[in-house]
Amino acid sequence: MVQKENYDKFIFKGSLALETYSDITHKNSDLIDEFNQKLKKYRQSINNSEKDKEIIVNMLISTIEKIGIKNFIIYADGDIVYNDKVEIESDYNVR
Repeated sequence: MVQKENYDKFIFKGSLALETYSDITHKNSDLIDEFNQKLKKYRQSINNSEKDKEIIVNMLISTIEKIGIKNFIIYADGDIVYNDKVEIESDYNVR
């Protein structure tokens, strides 16, 4: 879905997309809070490995899937946005 060299961008943009989703819908705050707590611990650690980064990426993807991946547009370059305007018929909205 997202290339490894774009993980940092995906983590940053993904957390912003989750916040946008939360601000607009006021739903799934428990899932978003859980992800944000783990992301905060990840960001506070100075000894993160590539495996740690991959774990955060997988947690982000899992959170988005639980919310409904059709609500997000994910680009291969790591960009991701919450999409509340367009009805999407496919399971994955990857570009």
